Amino acid sequence: MIKMRTALLIVVVIVVVIIVAILVSARQKQDEPHHLVVAASGETSKHETSETLPAFLRNDDRIIVSSSKVAAETNIPSSFDARTKWPDRITPVMDQGSCGSCWAFGTTSVLSDRYKIKKGTGSLKSNDYVSPYHLAACMKCPHQANSLCKAVCTGNYVDDVFNYLRTNGCYSIGAINANCGNGTQYICFRPSRGKSVSPIKASSVFRVNPYNPGELTTDSKLLTNTRTIMNEIATNGPVTATIRIFDPMDSGQRQHNFYLYASGVYGSNWRGDPKDVDGYHLIVLLGFGSELVNGVQTDYWIVKNSWGTSWGMGGYCKFARGRNRAIIESDVWACNV
Repeated sequence: MIKMRTALLIVVVIVVVIIVAILVSARQKQDEPHHLVVAASGETSKHETSETLPAFLRNDDRIIVSSSKVAAETNIPSSFDARTKWPDRITPVMDQGSCGSCWAFGTTSVLSDRYKIKKGTGSLKSNDYVSPYHLAACMKCPHQANSLCKAVCTGNYVDDVFNYLRTNGCYSIGAINANCGNGTQYICFRPSRGKSVSPIKASSVFRVNPYNPGELTTDSKLLTNTRTIMNEIATNGPVTATIRIFDPMDSGQRQHNFYLYASGVYGSNWRGDPKDVDGYHLIVLLGFGSELVNGVQTDYWIVKNSWGTSWGMGGYCKFARGRNRAIIESDVWACNV
């Protein structure tokens, strides 16, 4: 009897070890091409290791321009998808690879989309888009023109990035390729004399959500944030959102691991956010909807990530809406063109 119990215990231990090994391997496989890195600018001990940093973590007194609160009577559709509303205007899923440059991919995606929505595809063709590689290289190596920048994989505050796009702009991949052929390399392109090429610029920058996390003290304020974000997307186009990356390895918490997301509404049926946090990450919100999850009508955001099409549902994700899961409704930014 004792031998049988011992044998059974050994089997259980082996099974547990195998399960843990599988989870670790899966996370490493997902994490390898898009690891998070320490932000180089404004980093303090209270900031987590991140590709991007939300503006509300700043310690300075700068004024942040936020959207006006959406009136209760504003007509907002119950579901919306920018890809359907503006076909041939929305940037496809991209892959930032092993570089912590989500801040460049998310902001240039929003600028590209809004530029095409506002101005059509005359100046920026439907298959062209503002280069995240050029943006990252010029922000990190501003005095190193037309040569590879090795500092691009460190983080940035998203409002600083949008403000750079407002003051300096950024060239499209097509324009760079037509001049020197390195539009998908981390090189700060500077056109040679006599070349007629202009950067794409934002005209203004603003935080979409009226309330930051410290001000979200009531359900009413969270609803105001959510409705304001929905209205902005449906009216003017996609926006960026900073989220916390949850990465629990516990088998019972696997559905909370953002790296391992494959389908469904992420964050639905949760009692609260996990404690295992792997920093902040920038994604794009391009729509919203609702569906039944275990018999419960669940609202969600349509999220576009920059981890390639093998992640999630072809690079996209449905993310619980109206609950501020992973602070998704707390640091949302956009620009005008």
